Amino acid sequence: MVGVGGQGERALRDWIYRKAFIPLQATMFSLLAFYIASAAFRAFRARSLESTLLLAAGTVVMLGQVPLGDQLTGGLASRALSFLMVHVNGAGQTAIIIGATLGVLATGLRIVLGIERSYLSD
Repeated sequence: MVGVGGQGERALRDWIYRKAFIPLQATMFSLLAFYIASAAFRAFRARSLESTLLLAAGTVVMLGQVPLGDQLTGGLASRALSFLMVHVNGAGQTAIIIGATLGVLATGLRIVLGIERSYLSD
């Protein structure tokens, strides 16, 4: 007798996973990749140096995230992607954190000194 969570139920879940979920997941990924690529092409036409750099960075990120792109570039895309994520993205994150910290300090100082008043106060 097969109880709850038995071998028959597990086989059914495995069959649904292999025959339905994996193909649906592959379809969603391919549609998403096509949508991102077409939107990037329309949005980032190489009209200036900045848009060309953004287009190149987007291409490197897309090639580095997909195993086929890594194979096509001989591992160069994944190394470039890790450089972009560690150094360029890290510098941007540091700048955002410094800006947010300065904003919090300035707001706190204004509240402590009584310059900033709440919109509910008289």
